[in-house]
Amino acid sequence: MMRWLARQEKVAMFETYLEHYESAIENANAEEEAEAGKDVEAMKGPKMGIFIAKRPYALNQSLTSI
Repeated sequence: MMRWLARQEKVAMFETYLEHYESAIENANAEEEAEAGKDVEAMKGPKMGIFIAKRPYALNQSLTSI
């Protein structure tokens, strides 16, 4: 019983560690994206940008035919 309880406590502590680690990563990524967004907005002029289709116009085309 003592081993089982010790294992349960270790698993709970590890889950807490993982949650803390994941939240720290998410916060760092959000900060980087915000900084990158500011740089992109500063570089763009009015109505400038590249538009890419979400779906191809024609499927299964060879490279030479494109």
